[in-house]
Amino acid sequence: MRFTPLSALLTLLLLFCADRCGAARILGLFATPAKSHSRVFEALFQELAVRGHQVTFGSPFGLQWPSNLNASSKGKIDYVHLDDQGVLGSIMGNVVGPKRKPLSESLWLWTIAPDLCRNELNSPGLKPIIEAGKNKTISFDLVIVESFFFDCFVPVARLFEAPLVLFTSQWAPQWAHQAMGNPDSWATSPNMFLPYTHKMSFFERMHNVMHSATALLARKYLELPRQDKVVKEIFGGDFPTLANMEKEAALMLINSHPITNSPHANLPNVVEVGGIHIKPAKSLDKDLQKFFDDSPKGVILFSLGSLITKDTMDPERLTTLTTAMGAIDYPILWRWDTEDVPNLPKNVKIVSWLPQRDVLAQKNLRLFVTHGGLLSTQEATYEGVPRLVMPFFGDQQSNAQKVVQLGVGLSLNYYSASAEELVKSVNKIMNDKSFSERAKQLSTAFRDQLNSPLERAVFWTEHVIKQKGAQYLRTTSIDLNWLQDTCLDVILALILSAAVVSIIATKLMKKFLNHFSRKVKSD
Repeated sequence: MRFTPLSALLTLLLLFCADRCGAARILGLFATPAKSHSRVFEALFQELAVRGHQVTFGSPFGLQWPSNLNASSKGKIDYVHLDDQGVLGSIMGNVVGPKRKPLSESLWLWTIAPDLCRNELNSPGLKPIIEAGKNKTISFDLVIVESFFFDCFVPVARLFEAPLVLFTSQWAPQWAHQAMGNPDSWATSPNMFLPYTHKMSFFERMHNVMHSATALLARKYLELPRQDKVVKEIFGGDFPTLANMEKEAALMLINSHPITNSPHANLPNVVEVGGIHIKPAKSLDKDLQKFFDDSPKGVILFSLGSLITKDTMDPERLTTLTTAMGAIDYPILWRWDTEDVPNLPKNVKIVSWLPQRDVLAQKNLRLFVTHGGLLSTQEATYEGVPRLVMPFFGDQQSNAQKVVQLGVGLSLNYYSASAEELVKSVNKIMNDKSFSERAKQLSTAFRDQLNSPLERAVFWTEHVIKQKGAQYLRTTSIDLNWLQDTCLDVILALILSAAVVSIIATKLMKKFLNHFSRKVKSD
């Protein structure tokens, strides 16, 4: 159901009705205009609705109605369209390219944040909810927002006096760990935009420290204050700063797993739910299934994500790819937005859209050539499919390095790799059984969990609601400053005390020696 101004009154009445139904009222607002982000959040909200909760889901993208939300469930989903008005613009021209710089990517996302926040907070479907919150005519039991670069929805939890949950669609940003008081060692936890894993060399650690410190300082002193101005415009001047309000979060859900990301020490209210979007595989349509059935030797899936299209791919690069495909002795299923490709090899089948999760589950899928997006990485890990990764931006560089480190695939530079290098890399993965064996091994490990990521996310979400914010899960470290949290104040005090004792002892010793010396001379 799409939430528009015309349906605002009806939805507000239904929210009142939720009291009598005994269901929790949950509001989720997710600002980033990226479908891969929205898919992660949808998975949780669909399940919450199936379990009987009254949920309102705000996103720049529409929400699919859960197939198992039937008449026996009292749950309900309302969709609020968050209109960013195209502020994100052409991401290809700003953060994707051969000269991409991770820090510039972060700063650019923060640069557009105030306008994106202002536009989305003024969306016609959201304004009635905010106004009703100001007038105390409706309430929510929980507010869930994305923790990324656009943090202006955090005040909504305070507006409704509801517990706040942070949710990340990928590995949590370092500022999210800080907001939760979660330990985050820069020696083993790289910034998500850097091409590193938890095993960093000295110079990689140095780069990580410099990059992370710069990003965190820029966010705190330059970028968040700009979003604070938008918050005051929308919510009024009596709201605290975003830096203070995000520390009120009761829970953080992270779309990560030690296999696809890095091992990390987490507090009880920081919960990893990597692969939350992965559902049981469905049957393919007849055309796709026939393609696999007619390819007993195996099939290669080639998909570089939704940002790389005929309009953004250089013609020379397209020629390089098709030349390489024609030299590969396997059928290739290529997700591409047009069949109008010059000199398309006969072994290549183009589809404008495909159910990637279901395709990856095919037993004779031998290799996945991918951009290395996290959802693709998790799906391929779940199904045990080796990968050849050509990353572009964001966390894709880190994901690619993780694939190589784990021995489940190789990585190439999309912008400079030749057709010969592509063919050589594909043949190496296809002919070396160690890649597929390692992929199957990690698939078993990825699936071997006490409960599913979705069950885990639902449990902790409902736990926070039942326990009215579960304040006992929060660490007191969020109330300490940097010197206190790292015990540098204690270390400095001990050093100062030791220095004072040393100085006093030295002076006493000198006095004693002088006195002893004079006594010896007098004798």
